[in-house]
Amino acid sequence: MSPLFFRDEEAFESLKSVVADIVTSKHGGESIRIWIPGCATGEEVFSIAMLLHQELLKQEKISIIKVQIFATDISKEAITQARSAKYFKEEVFHIPHALVDNYLIAKDDYYEISKNIRDMVVFSQHDLIKDPPFINLDMLSCRNLLIYFNSTLQKRLFAVFHHALRPKGYLFLGKSESTSGLTSIFSTIDSKWKIFQRKETLSAPNLDFLQYYPKRYPSSVKVIEPKLKPVLDKEQIMLDAISVSITRFFAKNYLIIDKDNAIIYTHGEIKHYFDIPLGKMTNDILAFATEEIRIDLRAAIYKSRREQQAITHKISSSTQPNQKYYITVLPMPSSDYFYEALLIMFSEVQNDNSYTPSSNTLLNNEDREALEHELMVVKERLQTTIEELETTNEELQSSNEELSTVNDELELKTHDLRLINDDLINAFRSIEYGVMFVDEALRIRRYTPFMKHIFALRDGDIGNLITSIECKVNLPQLRKHLEYVIAKGESKRFELDEQGVRYFCKIEPFYNEHDRISGASIICQDKTEIYKREEELNGYKYELERLVNEKIEEIKNSNFELDEAQKMALMGSWSLDIVHDELRWSDEIFVLFELDKEHFKPSYEFFLSLIHPDDRELVDSVYKQSLENKTPYEVEHRMVLPSKKIKYVREKGNTFYDEEGKPIYSRGIVQDITKEAKLKESIAKQKEEFGTIFKISKDPVAILDLESRFLDFNDAYMEVTGYSRKELLQTSCIELSIPQDYERAKVVIAKVVRKGFVKNFEKSCFAKDGTVVTINMTLSLMPDKKRIIVSAKDMTENKQLRDNLN
Repeated sequence: MSPLFFRDEEAFESLKSVVADIVTSKHGGESIRIWIPGCATGEEVFSIAMLLHQELLKQEKISIIKVQIFATDISKEAITQARSAKYFKEEVFHIPHALVDNYLIAKDDYYEISKNIRDMVVFSQHDLIKDPPFINLDMLSCRNLLIYFNSTLQKRLFAVFHHALRPKGYLFLGKSESTSGLTSIFSTIDSKWKIFQRKETLSAPNLDFLQYYPKRYPSSVKVIEPKLKPVLDKEQIMLDAISVSITRFFAKNYLIIDKDNAIIYTHGEIKHYFDIPLGKMTNDILAFATEEIRIDLRAAIYKSRREQQAITHKISSSTQPNQKYYITVLPMPSSDYFYEALLIMFSEVQNDNSYTPSSNTLLNNEDREALEHELMVVKERLQTTIEELETTNEELQSSNEELSTVNDELELKTHDLRLINDDLINAFRSIEYGVMFVDEALRIRRYTPFMKHIFALRDGDIGNLITSIECKVNLPQLRKHLEYVIAKGESKRFELDEQGVRYFCKIEPFYNEHDRISGASIICQDKTEIYKREEELNGYKYELERLVNEKIEEIKNSNFELDEAQKMALMGSWSLDIVHDELRWSDEIFVLFELDKEHFKPSYEFFLSLIHPDDRELVDSVYKQSLENKTPYEVEHRMVLPSKKIKYVREKGNTFYDEEGKPIYSRGIVQDITKEAKLKESIAKQKEEFGTIFKISKDPVAILDLESRFLDFNDAYMEVTGYSRKELLQTSCIELSIPQDYERAKVVIAKVVRKGFVKNFEKSCFAKDGTVVTINMTLSLMPDKKRIIVSAKDMTENKQLRDNLN
């Protein structure tokens, strides 16, 4: 048993020449038959099948030679697993990569043997010892199975293998198998890897030990086991010696046959007793014998073998009534060269005074003996017929075993086909668009329910010509399109508009398992709603572009107002004597805070009282933290004016220290930033609104820096490209472009930076899965002139339609 693919690679390299020889010897209409007993879970079987398929392809005989590989094992579980033709990835490690690519189909966590290889093999449960063997084989592979049998049983199985193989058939054994008793009936092709070829011998090995072969001899007859030797020149010497002895002492006309009645040797004038048969040639003596002697010859042969003694029959010539002759059949002694061989001699009767009684004469002893002789001949003929029937029964048993194996495999395949057909029917029913398959003659093979919107189909239209079915929509030149697709193997695509309903139609070539065009498929899809949604999306896109442009203008204006506000902002200076807690303001601060000097209290606590209650703790902590760290400080906060109005200010200050590091006084400025703060609030609100539009937009939107690197983007952009947020943030819009659009994209980015706006720039880029996505982009420079906003639309399907129409 060999639970590995291509176990012993060198052995399979040697086997390649054997496989090539087998394929070379075959012609169109012939078959290759291989038996692999002890196949286990099928690895050895599929290894040989792959080699055979490769060689058939190489010699261009794949379509003209039938292949039958019988794979058997005594284990039902092993056969079930082998039939599945599924193997885990680690189990196919020894298969060459080229064969994996050609003959294995990768699934989630396993590989499946391809259909063209699986169909070559028939799996069956079979007992090598008890069940009849498969016959007429070109090759038999039994590797690493015989090591589990004793030497006697091994020798008997070698005889079975010899019987099962065709002349010059090949035997493939494992490197650990013993070949004792094998080389007498097989010649060696490769001694290292145990490849042998069937020898033609004078007599076939004895198979009577197998229980499915009926015994051919009475129990009283001792059957001599054959001692098979190679056919050498010594055999001819032996035959010549026998010829001299027989001619000298017995008869000049004779022949020798083996245990299967095949003629081994002839001598003298025997052509009077034999004719060349019509039809297929054979070496069986009974096929050559004339009708005059055939029955008596068959009886004499049978009786001589049964009784192991000489038998003589007297024959009257039908052409010359007065001429008679004897046929004598006697067994020859067994030797290294002859096993169960018979000598058949012919001699004419010189004087025959036999008395023939008249019809009214009582039977005398001679007549009685003649009648008894005739009765004995009849019995011998019946016994011979029984023998032939037993032999025929043996062959029928082997054929029946083979048919049973094939029938089991066919039942499994029928069950699988039924399941596949059910799945296919349900799949067709669930498809929401139209699919129809037609053969090379344009006859309907199968269709989905949707096709009834296109054609006036009825349940009985399978097998009818598609051109004979009424078409509900205008499909111009349908026959011409179908014939073109089938002849050229090129697709046809077109759109139809039937009373406001828009259909997209496609005709594709349909290929069979041999990758040959065997028909065409018609696909029709109602695109009405898709086109409507596309128009709506275009409207949404234009509206989004308008809103984005308006927001951009508002942001530009807001930035301008901010610049003016900064120029016109009032500033005042202040100082605080920390030692004496005395605060001094410049006149601008009094104006800023709308206070007169009479109500001013020059202290730090008074200043804190003017700060908005929610900001006092912040300002105080920032100031004290700067004193502790001896660093300048800056803080923005709100002031509550006497009129209860709120004013936003920005303070900047620094503290000075004495030689001991103690703070002496602080100085700083106060700036009115009310307009700036309110403008920031407005901008934040606008950003929030823009961010909402940015996120909910169904079209891709992105923000780039001036080098086209991604700064931000919405979910639609990630969906179109297939990249995650992290992946997009690590690349640029230009780097995603296909090579043809790379330089053009760089030019457009530079133009946006220079001019501020580019509309309807169409480019193609790579999605994460490797597909090409076509998008239409509008790019605008943002007010800060440091970022670019991109509004895009996925145009992939439109581009494909345009390309197809072109």
